[in-house]
Amino acid sequence: MTKEPVAKQDLERMAMQQIQAYPGCELISDVEIEFAVDEISGANWIMHVFTNEGANMERIQYAITQTRRRLRNRYSLRTES
Repeated sequence: MTKEPVAKQDLERMAMQQIQAYPGCELISDVEIEFAVDEISGANWIMHVFTNEGANMERIQYAITQTRRRLRNRYSLRTES
């Protein structure tokens, strides 16, 4: 299955919206996508998530894992040339 290439900013926005949609994940402050080849998942990006103090890390980790899996199955990071 071919993955849809997407711009870094769009992927960051999608990830932020999806993670914040999970209950208890409202304290996500930022999501950054970085170009990196991940041989195991076959993705060409990794995601960093930043939270505000007091965040429920167990809920956030679950949301990150689910969101990452969903987005990696559908999107590849478009390389800017």
